[in-house]
Amino acid sequence: MINDFFSKQSLLLVFIKKILGKDPFNYISVENNSKISYNGTLIKKYVSIISKGNSTIQIGDNVILENVVICCESNSTLVIQDNVVIKNTEIRVLNNSKSNIGVHTIIGSFKMHQTNIYINSGIFSTANRCKLFLEKIQVRFGGELSIGRYSGFGFFTDIRCDEKIQIGDYLLCSYHATIYDSNIHSIDPELRRKNIKNQFPNGLTDFVKPKTAPVLIGHNVWIGKYAAILKGCNIHSNSIVGLGAVLSNIKDSETKNYVSQKPRIF
Repeated sequence: MINDFFSKQSLLLVFIKKILGKDPFNYISVENNSKISYNGTLIKKYVSIISKGNSTIQIGDNVILENVVICCESNSTLVIQDNVVIKNTEIRVLNNSKSNIGVHTIIGSFKMHQTNIYINSGIFSTANRCKLFLEKIQVRFGGELSIGRYSGFGFFTDIRCDEKIQIGDYLLCSYHATIYDSNIHSIDPELRRKNIKNQFPNGLTDFVKPKTAPVLIGHNVWIGKYAAILKGCNIHSNSIVGLGAVLSNIKDSETKNYVSQKPRIF
């Protein structure tokens, strides 16, 4: 109720802004030769936008941000094009990364489920009119992730890109799906044990690029709930990946329907 009250720009909110000399519910910071630009109307509510370390954030016209954290730093660029809606999302673009969010794209959904987009030394782009209700996008080690127009992802879907993931137009992706072009961690047990010990109690972060292979997904593909598309897959246009199917190193040049596969190949 209190959020709805203040979102209507009540007289009390106007009074608070005047007394404090700033908006108490939104934070914008520009540091170290960086830029934040708005090309038109920006509607924001409970938003933090930070640009630092010679980075640039460019926001188009009629953009809506609500419960959003955006951080762009270390020679990085983030472009949010016109008519984009982002809610309940954290976006971090770091270390010489580039990100572009296409016109009329929708990111994030309800307050109990946050969407996280983490681009570290990589490239991430969506075409126009995408719908990203997923849980996480992570791009590292110079990876390149591109998503075609009108492609949509259901809740709790996870995309990890360390080399290249290319997704075509009109993708229909259900809930809890997984798309990885990488092993994520080393398959060397001694190295994993060493990293786990050194990084305890934090989660495991890899500083050496794990084994990868590009993932290519054509146009009009349907990915079912709990399906996993792993490194080395080439899924042809108009294919269907059935509920719970796990695919790895699939390279097909024709449309197919996948139900299951033999255990994945590392």
